[in-house]
Amino acid sequence: MVGARAALWTRGALRESERAFLAALPACARLGARLIVCHGSLTDPEHYVDRPERARQLLREVGAGRRVVCGHTHRPVCADGDDHWELPAADLVHELRDGVGYVINPGSVGQARFGPAVARYARYDDGRGTLSFHVVEFDHARYRAKLDAAGLEELGRGWSLGLRAGAAPRLLRRAVR
Repeated sequence: MVGARAALWTRGALRESERAFLAALPACARLGARLIVCHGSLTDPEHYVDRPERARQLLREVGAGRRVVCGHTHRPVCADGDDHWELPAADLVHELRDGVGYVINPGSVGQARFGPAVARYARYDDGRGTLSFHVVEFDHARYRAKLDAAGLEELGRGWSLGLRAGAAPRLLRRAVR
């Protein structure tokens, strides 16, 4: 399996101190009074928050007015707990309403699950109550060449063909334990 090979390669490439650091990271981090960061959901890094009803459930769990940044789907989204589930426009500053909870997914760097092969990230400013999403080009050919050089050429082909999302992160987490 491609993901297992990638996880084993990663485990071999990391020093023991790096594996220990990654294993000690919390599954969920609370930053300040309103911001919570996790990979999938609060209790399960494998759980996809990939539609409005799951965003509403997550916001009920954290309480009113909180902002949850999660990933795992590799798809950028901003959801406010109502039926507002949108792919946010890049390079625009979005004003977040006070007292409203949001689920934010910045997207992915290098492992996009849709659209062009770009790197996506978001900037959150709690003091101003703003959020902006950004898209930058990256050298996808160089990325694939590095995978090939590491003996992981199937991984590069698999991601570009839409390899089942979730397999590699789960196996990577097992490998660093």
